[in-house]
Amino acid sequence: MRMMVILLFGVLPALGAAVFVPPDDTRVLFRRDLLPIDTDTMRVLSKHLTALSRAPAGDDPAQARATAQLLAVATRLDPANRPARDLGRRLADGAPVPAVAPAVRQRALAETWHIVGWLLHEAAGAEGALLGNLLLDALHLVDPRHPSAERHDAAGEAARWDGVVAGVDRFRKGEVPAETPPAAAPDPMPAPDLMPAPSPPDEAPPVAAPPIPLRQATVHTPIYTYSRDYEQHLGVVPVVMTVQDDGEVSGLEMEFVPEFDSPVLEGMRLAVGASLQRTWPTLPRGKRVIFSTNQERYASRNGTALSGPMALLLHSAMTGKKLRPDLHFLGEVDVQGALVAPKRGWDLLRGLRRGPGGTLLVPAAFQPELEALLVLEEPEFFVKYEVLVVSSLAAALTLGSVDDSPAGQAEASALFETVRTAASKTPVGQLAVNKIFRARLDAIRTKAPHHLSANMLLLQGSSSRPTKLKSGILARDIRNTLDSIAWIERAEIRSLDPGKLEASWTTARRQLDTLRKFTERADAPLLDQAEAVVNTLRNMARSKRLDTKGKSEVHQRQIYDSHLALKDGLRRLRIRLAPLTGDPLPEGPAAEMPPPSDEPSDGEDARKE
Repeated sequence: MRMMVILLFGVLPALGAAVFVPPDDTRVLFRRDLLPIDTDTMRVLSKHLTALSRAPAGDDPAQARATAQLLAVATRLDPANRPARDLGRRLADGAPVPAVAPAVRQRALAETWHIVGWLLHEAAGAEGALLGNLLLDALHLVDPRHPSAERHDAAGEAARWDGVVAGVDRFRKGEVPAETPPAAAPDPMPAPDLMPAPSPPDEAPPVAAPPIPLRQATVHTPIYTYSRDYEQHLGVVPVVMTVQDDGEVSGLEMEFVPEFDSPVLEGMRLAVGASLQRTWPTLPRGKRVIFSTNQERYASRNGTALSGPMALLLHSAMTGKKLRPDLHFLGEVDVQGALVAPKRGWDLLRGLRRGPGGTLLVPAAFQPELEALLVLEEPEFFVKYEVLVVSSLAAALTLGSVDDSPAGQAEASALFETVRTAASKTPVGQLAVNKIFRARLDAIRTKAPHHLSANMLLLQGSSSRPTKLKSGILARDIRNTLDSIAWIERAEIRSLDPGKLEASWTTARRQLDTLRKFTERADAPLLDQAEAVVNTLRNMARSKRLDTKGKSEVHQRQIYDSHLALKDGLRRLRIRLAPLTGDPLPEGPAAEMPPPSDEPSDGEDARKE
């Protein structure tokens, strides 16, 4: 027992006699935005890899290299993982690191191997396979007895880590150099008064931090927020930025009002900072930037959805370019500061569909989701919003500012106003096939090729208009329907009301029935499976109504069986949807529920769940 206490609370030498060469964090190792796992799973995996990196490597250079590989992946999965960065610095300095508890290590290994199994599945895609193999490169040394360690692809390892983690030879302890004969004595140094005075070195002038000419700006974006009574809802929110001078902060500090505590906050700060440093390597100091979300607290389910609006607002402040009052922006910035499609964009788009309209900027990669609105017979969206495609934050600032429109955009917007006027009198579907109307749309597209509204309305009136949802978007809509009934999965069975069960069933079936006519024949089995899961609610409600006194053993058994079928059906369907939605796989099988008691008491089962 005493030895165990020492293991848990003592410290271990950093890497013994092996040399630790830190990974290069500036190189791209994989595309985080293309991984088939969500940000919560990335954070958990990053934490596990950090824990596994705390095992001593001793004299083994291969183990030392595996530690560098684990840390390289950990910091890329979660840029806000400060313990991983601190651990890398301690190892590079040869400082001791705290030992990890055996139970923590075993859990980290088990959950990491579980995620690796999913990543190496064919449905995880190319980027998932890349991450899985990167993890295998280290795990086959960290846990060689695991059955999956045999899947290690040694032939491709060097290419995967090229420029990021050095080869194993660099991690070996250097040899003691052989003695060399003393060098010949140099010529006597001239007397000081005969030597020319050394010229002072050329000093580079200090890089001045740019000023912030604009201290306040606003942009609208769809996000989930919590109201004051803690109800979560989705809507279009004005994000207001205010810049204040504050001598107590050393750099450019970003805060939120109302405050919220979430790991995604630090990730957004890092991403926004990276986007600014692409243009301004030296950022202003002593500035506090406050982002307000309409007095409603930001919900963690948004992930890093606010990173794009934050970056756009700060670019507006740094350049002094005022944003249009009707500007909406839906996009994110990644850890390299580049503009990317929002990870939960399809879900957030529902908020815009109910929104007031205006000018909407989106990344080019988000076009498939917007095209799906034509499938759902909502072409009016592209009249309510003047949707423009942007390839970078600089382009977003140009198109979104008041006085900086590129050539042709002002004329295109003026023509688009006539389109809106016509659509206020005639249905958009009819206008989209009108020759005069289409000629006007074509003129808009000619003047501004990035005008997505014009392009979509032209597509609406053509024979090429899409009529079926792509598998990934269908899967996200099915997932949203499942989320609406997930509360029943966690509820106590005795407390379930048959009326609420039937109402949930009716709403969920209506959502699925609406999707039926937009579903490809190949995806129909997916929708069938979802309907079967939802129908268990109706069975449960019927049994609840028939068991009026709560004492019928037959009906009690039916209720428990239906509830168990619901849980198992949801888990199976989530596993099937995960490759399409990018959500993590559910952990473990559905828990079995005990049968109802043979001796009910006072109208309730004596045995609890």
